[in-house]
Amino acid sequence: MIDLLRVTIIVPTYQDWDRLKYCIKALQLQSYPPELYEIIIVNNNTSDELPELDLSENIKIISESRPGSYSARNTGLSVAKGDIIAFTDSDCIPDKDWLRNAIKKFQSDSGVERVTGPVSIFRAPGTSWLSWKFESITAFNQKYNVLNGVSVTANLFVKKSIFDQVGRFNASLLSGGDVEWNERATDANIALLFSKDVVVLHPARVSLSDLIIKSRRVTGGGFLRAKDEKKLLNFILWYFVPPLRFAKVLITDGKSFLEVLLAVSVFWPIKLLMIFEIIRLSLDGKPLR
Repeated sequence: MIDLLRVTIIVPTYQDWDRLKYCIKALQLQSYPPELYEIIIVNNNTSDELPELDLSENIKIISESRPGSYSARNTGLSVAKGDIIAFTDSDCIPDKDWLRNAIKKFQSDSGVERVTGPVSIFRAPGTSWLSWKFESITAFNQKYNVLNGVSVTANLFVKKSIFDQVGRFNASLLSGGDVEWNERATDANIALLFSKDVVVLHPARVSLSDLIIKSRRVTGGGFLRAKDEKKLLNFILWYFVPPLRFAKVLITDGKSFLEVLLAVSVFWPIKLLMIFEIIRLSLDGKPLR
């Protein structure tokens, strides 16, 4: 009989207690034995008063005052006891077999070092049809991500020992730190496996204005990284290029012509709008978190 692995689930949160309650409930209902996994909630707003939460014995809340989810994840890593580290976000709802199915991959092959799976978009009450449809077409293309050696931290499992080899997340980034860390892991030949049955649900942004805020946050993360890597000119020029590659990726993923047309019609104006965000950041503006 194969010994079951111990797991630490790290969930950063920032002023998101209402949605976190659903995430916690989904994690408490996992089909994996509860005595074999711990859940570490990292509060990234130390001035926030903690609400009443229904916490089981394997859940604890800690705090990190330095802004940013990657800083919060690093703090969670510093106290994690599991052999495997699982990451998800406070607005995510993992499937009931999320843990069990991921751990099976590690148990079946000792060469598996990172595991990820689909992040499926759902439409929460009050969400506009357009923002939901756009994100259901474009967001979290994990199959494509894995082909490029990366994954989002909304759904990622990593052997804890890998962090000793690759290092932790870049805490200076407020966005894009999951891609940056996974690129380092891939460069270090750390295997990344996509599994269709390791599923997390993620709500679509409520409105187009929320999509723009998200785009500003992502642009800010990319701006800081490009500046550090001295690739700022290439980063800026990308925003002027029509999204042909974006459309090609969607077509390759099996999206219909009408879906691609809708996605490009929304994405291209938002992309051009981000030029103003780049100008703001260039004038010493602070990236959004």
